[in-house]
Amino acid sequence: MNRGMAPDAVADGSTGLQSHLTSLLMRLADSRDPELARILARLAAMTAAGHSCISVRDGAEGAGTARLLEEYLCGTAIIGPPGQHKPIVLDGEGRLYLRRYWDYEQRLAADLRARAATLHAIDETALRASLARLFPGEREDWQRLAAAVAVARGLCVLSGGPGTGKTTTVARVLALIAELHRAAPLRIALAAPTGKAAARMQEAIRQARAQLPVSPESQALIPDTASTLHRLLGGTPDSARFAFHRGRPLPLDMLIVDEASMVDLALMAKLVDALPAQARLLLVGDKDQLASVEPGAVLGSVCPERNAYTPAFAAWLRATTGIEVAVDANAVSPLRDAVVLLDRSYRFAAGGGIAALAGAVRAGDAAQVLEVLRAGNELTWVKETLDRQRWRAAIAPHLHRYAQAVRRGEERAAFEAFAEFRVLAAVRKGPAGVEWLNGELERALAAALGAPPARGWFPGRAIMVRRNHHGLQLFNGDIGLVLDDREAGGLRVVFPAPDGRCRRLAPARLPEHEPAYALTVHKSQGSEFGHVLVLLPNADSPALTRELLYTAVTRARDRVTLWGSEEAVRAAVSRRTERASGLPAACWGPVPAEDGAPPPGAP
Repeated sequence: MNRGMAPDAVADGSTGLQSHLTSLLMRLADSRDPELARILARLAAMTAAGHSCISVRDGAEGAGTARLLEEYLCGTAIIGPPGQHKPIVLDGEGRLYLRRYWDYEQRLAADLRARAATLHAIDETALRASLARLFPGEREDWQRLAAAVAVARGLCVLSGGPGTGKTTTVARVLALIAELHRAAPLRIALAAPTGKAAARMQEAIRQARAQLPVSPESQALIPDTASTLHRLLGGTPDSARFAFHRGRPLPLDMLIVDEASMVDLALMAKLVDALPAQARLLLVGDKDQLASVEPGAVLGSVCPERNAYTPAFAAWLRATTGIEVAVDANAVSPLRDAVVLLDRSYRFAAGGGIAALAGAVRAGDAAQVLEVLRAGNELTWVKETLDRQRWRAAIAPHLHRYAQAVRRGEERAAFEAFAEFRVLAAVRKGPAGVEWLNGELERALAAALGAPPARGWFPGRAIMVRRNHHGLQLFNGDIGLVLDDREAGGLRVVFPAPDGRCRRLAPARLPEHEPAYALTVHKSQGSEFGHVLVLLPNADSPALTRELLYTAVTRARDRVTLWGSEEAVRAAVSRRTERASGLPAACWGPVPAEDGAPPPGAP
């Protein structure tokens, strides 16, 4: 398990921040005890690395030693059990938290359980008729079931890999809601954690909406505008506060969040706080992808390993959808009835190399991963050490095709050629990091286009925005291409808009940006490319994990080139990221009597 991995995007200088936090806590504790300082430093470091807590029982020599340590910690001025309101919480399971993260977990778990237990009144006859029309085939069974859960319960979590039909399901859920609530339309919002993800969601819903077998009146009720979560909540720059919160909830009846695996614990807790209690919440994502950069792995915490439902709800699903589902007679959490896992991909060819590789990586089967890589199909495996000559030979055909499209001056062709190939790396720095790779790629492209080496801006240059700029409607992760604009008489950076048109900006107007020929795997989440070239670091790199490899290879639609040693591949498959967290226990354990949450049941 890779428990202490620091994600790619942990800010430079975080070690200094951890040191300052540890010093501050030691001053508040009025202590010079090196053991306390060591524990606090570990808590600060693990929180910076994406964990919401640490276990003080790890490494303790027996239960007696652990008990004595916990008694000692609770005797300090800054650590205590949840009810003491000290800055650091030690819960009954030996988990040590900065208080705000303990608070986030408890609030989020209570909210999700309450929503999962909420049942909405619906016209079941109309629901069955709409489900049969919108999901007519056996191939769509689990999508049909997910739609039934989403309209019946206050919470639905929909997880699936690329091409499993998540967007199709969401569009049809919106059609169901429109048909079932035509007399009194619901207020629905679409949102995602980043501007890029929101734009993709918006475009996908617009495309799917046009194909839905529903009346024009129902189609007009389907929303087609998505925003970032920060914008939805009324966020402001350089502030952790939002305009909408528990005391001033969002004016919504339903919220759909795409790319939910990227949403961290703090943001998800604030989001559900701001959502009215009776509003439906649909979380959509892939539980096997990389977790959020900030502390927490919310989607992974709320998703079980398999689909199974309480006996009463399983019977209702069978009567409503015609689908037989597994039953979990021992379920104690209402979340059991709120999660649907999609596992059939329609993007990759049946039996193809990419699908087989993704499945083997997800299963953690290193021997099968190596066998699939050796078999080829849509896969190329380069096991040698990265060298410049072979590297340049590998990328040359792709740069040539892109350069040809740029020379023709056709915007659509340039974007299509650029999207056909992307280099993905695990890290930013070093010989296999995106900073070095982007420098190599930009120089090679400039040479292919005949651009002077000293010229910073040239037709074909590709950039990625690093900082949101709401005035320009540019967001972190947006990619633009520099092209000649004959009408403007100079170079413009062109960004595709969700409506299919393009926006053109002078280079000088851009917010903070960087080259975009190579991306970190974190930055590539939610994207799709024809061919990806994945560069793995050395086997001992802490960034090399199963989730990273799975996310990287599933960005490809047609072909994957994997560049890395057998040792690196084995290390990635065997090293699973595990975020220290109490959220799974809070979500899936028995409901505390004081919660008063109703038991799961059938509509």
